[in-house]
Amino acid sequence: MTETRWLDPEEREAWLALVGTLMRLPAALDAHLAESAGLTFFEYTVLAMLSEDDDRTLRMSDLAGLASGSLSRLSHVVSRLERRGLVHRERVPGPGRRTVAVLTDEGLALVRDTA
Repeated sequence: MTETRWLDPEEREAWLALVGTLMRLPAALDAHLAESAGLTFFEYTVLAMLSEDDDRTLRMSDLAGLASGSLSRLSHVVSRLERRGLVHRERVPGPGRRTVAVLTDEGLALVRDTA
């Protein structure tokens, strides 16, 4: 069995600074976006990912991956964004349950203003 190699003081200081940032950053982003745009960071990420597509349209499964969220979470968020007129969903013809999310003009304007 090998001996555990602990961090030296300089490495420990850097590690603790990184951990502190990682712990505070999500809440800080959420607070800033809530105040400035009425969005959570996840909602903003969803809108931003849609805005980067040429057609402002992505399959829900692809969008979930890009936004680092589950399909269930994304579905709830897209429902909220739909109520605000920022996105809408469309069924894709063919077999299976295929749905896309489409960024509206209002959603694009909000992403641009927020960015």
